[in-house]
Amino acid sequence: MENSEIGNQALNGDDNQNHTESDMETPEENLGELSRDDLLKKLEELRASSEKNHDLYLRAMADIENLKRRFRKEKEDLGRFANESIIRELLPVLDNLQNAISFAQRANASASMLEGISLTLKMLIEVLKKSGVKEIKAVEEAFDPNFHQAVMHEETEEKKAGIVIKELQKGYLLNERLIRPSMVVVGKGVS
Repeated sequence: MENSEIGNQALNGDDNQNHTESDMETPEENLGELSRDDLLKKLEELRASSEKNHDLYLRAMADIENLKRRFRKEKEDLGRFANESIIRELLPVLDNLQNAISFAQRANASASMLEGISLTLKMLIEVLKKSGVKEIKAVEEAFDPNFHQAVMHEETEEKKAGIVIKELQKGYLLNERLIRPSMVVVGKGVS
Protein backbone atom coordinates (compact mmCIF):
# COMPACT_ATOMS: atom_id res chain seq x y z
CA MET A 1 0.00 0.00 0.00
CA GLU A 2 1.34 3.40 -0.86
CA ASN A 3 2.04 6.12 1.71
CA SER A 4 -0.77 8.30 0.41
CA GLU A 5 -3.29 5.48 0.94
CA ILE A 6 -1.97 4.85 4.44
CA GLY A 7 -2.14 8.56 5.19
CA ASN A 8 -5.73 8.77 3.86
CA GLN A 9 -6.77 5.77 5.96
CA ALA A 10 -5.22 7.31 9.07
CA LEU A 11 -6.97 10.62 8.43
CA ASN A 12 -10.28 8.86 7.87
CA GLY A 13 -9.87 6.93 11.10
CA ASP A 14 -9.54 3.53 9.39
CA ASP A 15 -8.29 1.26 12.18
CA ASN A 16 -7.85 -1.83 9.99
CA GLN A 17 -4.15 -1.07 9.86
CA ASN A 18 -1.95 -1.29 12.94
CA HIS A 19 0.20 1.75 12.16
CA THR A 20 0.88 4.49 14.63
CA GLU A 21 0.93 8.08 13.61
CA SER A 22 4.74 8.28 14.04
CA ASP A 23 5.18 5.33 11.57
CA MET A 24 3.37 7.31 8.95
CA GLU A 25 5.46 10.44 9.19
CA THR A 26 7.83 10.85 6.30
CA PRO A 27 10.86 13.11 6.27
CA GLU A 28 8.92 15.60 4.14
CA GLU A 29 6.23 15.90 6.79
CA ASN A 30 8.85 16.71 9.44
CA LEU A 31 10.18 19.62 7.38
CA GLY A 32 7.34 21.81 8.58
CA GLU A 33 8.67 21.58 12.11
CA LEU A 34 12.22 22.74 11.18
CA SER A 35 13.45 26.30 11.54
CA ARG A 36 14.36 28.43 8.56
CA ASP A 37 18.12 27.89 9.15
CA ASP A 38 17.61 24.13 9.45
CA LEU A 39 15.59 24.15 6.22
CA LEU A 40 18.34 26.09 4.43
CA LYS A 41 20.93 23.67 5.80
CA LYS A 42 18.82 20.71 4.66
CA LEU A 43 18.35 22.35 1.24
CA GLU A 44 22.11 22.82 0.92
CA GLU A 45 22.70 19.15 1.85
CA LEU A 46 20.18 18.06 -0.76
CA ARG A 47 21.74 20.37 -3.36
CA ALA A 48 25.22 18.96 -2.62
CA SER A 49 23.87 15.43 -2.83
CA SER A 50 22.12 16.27 -6.08
CA GLU A 51 25.30 17.77 -7.56
CA LYS A 52 27.30 14.73 -6.46
CA ASN A 53 24.76 12.38 -8.06
CA HIS A 54 24.69 14.49 -11.22
CA ASP A 55 28.49 14.39 -11.38
CA LEU A 56 28.45 10.61 -10.92
CA TYR A 57 25.83 10.35 -13.66
CA LEU A 58 27.93 12.45 -16.04
CA ARG A 59 31.03 10.35 -15.29
CA ALA A 60 29.09 7.14 -15.88
CA MET A 61 27.79 8.45 -19.19
CA ALA A 62 31.32 9.47 -20.23
CA ASP A 63 32.60 6.00 -19.27
CA ILE A 64 29.85 4.41 -21.35
CA GLU A 65 30.73 6.60 -24.35
CA ASN A 66 34.42 5.72 -23.95
CA LEU A 67 33.56 2.02 -23.82
CA LYS A 68 31.39 2.35 -26.93
CA ARG A 69 34.24 4.14 -28.74
CA ARG A 70 36.79 1.52 -27.65
CA PHE A 71 34.53 -1.39 -28.68
CA ARG A 72 33.86 0.30 -32.03
CA LYS A 73 37.62 0.73 -32.62
CA GLU A 74 38.34 -2.86 -31.59
CA LYS A 75 35.64 -4.07 -33.96
CA GLU A 76 37.10 -1.98 -36.80
CA ASP A 77 40.61 -3.25 -36.04
CA LEU A 78 39.36 -6.80 -35.95
CA GLY A 79 37.90 -6.33 -39.42
CA ARG A 80 41.01 -4.60 -40.76
CA PHE A 81 43.50 -7.11 -39.36
CA ALA A 82 41.48 -10.34 -39.34
CA ASN A 83 43.32 -11.68 -42.38
CA GLU A 84 46.80 -10.83 -41.03
CA SER A 85 47.80 -14.44 -40.31
CA ILE A 86 46.97 -15.68 -43.79
CA ILE A 87 48.73 -12.70 -45.35
CA ARG A 88 51.84 -13.49 -43.30
CA GLU A 89 51.74 -17.00 -44.75
CA LEU A 90 51.34 -15.66 -48.30
CA LEU A 91 54.38 -13.37 -48.11
CA PRO A 92 56.91 -16.22 -48.62
CA VAL A 93 54.88 -17.30 -51.67
CA LEU A 94 55.19 -13.75 -52.99
CA ASP A 95 58.95 -13.85 -52.31
CA ASN A 96 59.29 -17.18 -54.14
CA LEU A 97 57.44 -15.89 -57.19
CA GLN A 98 59.70 -12.83 -57.30
CA ASN A 99 62.76 -15.09 -56.96
CA ALA A 100 61.43 -17.38 -59.71
CA ILE A 101 61.15 -14.42 -62.07
CA SER A 102 64.72 -13.32 -61.26
CA PHE A 103 66.01 -16.86 -61.77
CA ALA A 104 64.05 -17.31 -65.02
CA GLN A 105 65.50 -14.05 -66.38
CA ARG A 106 69.07 -15.08 -65.47
CA ALA A 107 68.60 -18.61 -66.89
CA ASN A 108 67.09 -17.33 -70.14
CA ALA A 109 63.87 -19.29 -69.56
CA SER A 110 61.18 -19.32 -72.18
CA ALA A 111 59.20 -16.14 -72.58
CA SER A 112 55.88 -17.91 -71.99
CA MET A 113 57.07 -19.37 -68.65
CA LEU A 114 58.37 -15.97 -67.56
CA GLU A 115 55.11 -14.33 -68.61
CA GLY A 116 53.03 -16.92 -66.71
CA ILE A 117 55.01 -16.41 -63.49
CA SER A 118 54.82 -12.62 -63.93
CA LEU A 119 51.04 -12.70 -64.37
CA THR A 120 50.64 -14.92 -61.30
CA LEU A 121 52.82 -12.57 -59.29
CA LYS A 122 50.85 -9.54 -60.53
CA MET A 123 47.53 -11.17 -59.55
CA LEU A 124 48.82 -12.02 -56.07
CA ILE A 125 50.10 -8.47 -55.56
CA GLU A 126 46.70 -7.05 -56.61
CA VAL A 127 44.85 -9.34 -54.18
CA LEU A 128 47.18 -8.32 -51.36
CA LYS A 129 46.77 -4.61 -52.21
CA LYS A 130 42.99 -4.95 -52.05
CA SER A 131 43.44 -6.48 -48.58
CA GLY A 132 45.42 -3.42 -47.44
CA VAL A 133 48.97 -4.76 -47.90
CA LYS A 134 51.56 -2.19 -48.90
CA GLU A 135 55.24 -2.71 -49.67
CA ILE A 136 57.77 -0.80 -47.55
CA LYS A 137 60.16 1.29 -49.63
CA ALA A 138 63.64 0.60 -48.33
CA VAL A 139 66.46 1.13 -50.84
CA GLU A 140 67.91 4.65 -50.78
CA GLU A 141 65.83 5.46 -47.68
CA ALA A 142 67.25 6.36 -44.27
CA PHE A 143 67.43 3.30 -42.03
CA ASP A 144 64.37 3.20 -39.77
CA PRO A 145 64.34 0.46 -37.11
CA ASN A 146 60.54 0.67 -37.05
CA PHE A 147 60.38 -0.68 -40.61
CA HIS A 148 63.82 -2.09 -41.41
CA GLN A 149 65.81 -4.94 -39.93
CA ALA A 150 69.54 -4.45 -40.52
CA VAL A 151 71.28 -7.73 -41.23
CA MET A 152 74.59 -6.23 -42.33
CA HIS A 153 76.54 -3.02 -42.58
CA GLU A 154 78.60 -2.32 -45.63
CA GLU A 155 81.24 0.33 -46.06
CA THR A 156 80.20 2.94 -48.55
CA GLU A 157 80.83 6.56 -49.41
CA GLU A 158 80.20 9.01 -46.60
CA LYS A 159 76.92 10.40 -47.96
CA LYS A 160 75.37 6.90 -47.89
CA ALA A 161 76.07 6.29 -44.19
CA GLY A 162 72.84 5.34 -42.44
CA ILE A 163 71.09 4.77 -45.77
CA VAL A 164 69.71 1.41 -46.89
CA ILE A 165 71.85 0.28 -49.83
CA LYS A 166 70.39 -3.21 -50.45
CA GLU A 167 67.15 -4.96 -49.68
CA LEU A 168 67.47 -8.68 -49.00
CA GLN A 169 63.79 -9.28 -48.25
CA LYS A 170 60.88 -6.91 -48.81
CA GLY A 171 58.91 -5.65 -45.85
CA TYR A 172 55.16 -5.08 -45.78
CA LEU A 173 52.50 -3.10 -43.94
CA LEU A 174 48.91 -4.20 -43.46
CA ASN A 175 46.65 -1.16 -43.14
CA GLU A 176 49.66 0.87 -41.95
CA ARG A 177 50.62 -1.78 -39.34
CA LEU A 178 53.97 -3.51 -39.78
CA ILE A 179 53.57 -7.21 -40.53
CA ARG A 180 57.12 -7.88 -41.73
CA PRO A 181 60.15 -5.54 -41.62
CA SER A 182 62.45 -5.21 -44.62
CA MET A 183 65.70 -7.11 -44.18
CA VAL A 184 68.33 -4.65 -45.37
CA VAL A 185 72.01 -3.84 -45.71
CA VAL A 186 72.83 -0.41 -44.30
CA GLY A 187 75.71 1.75 -45.49
CA LYS A 188 78.33 2.90 -43.04
CA GLY A 189 81.10 5.38 -43.49
CA VAL A 190 84.59 4.19 -44.44
CA SER A 191 86.71 3.75 -41.31
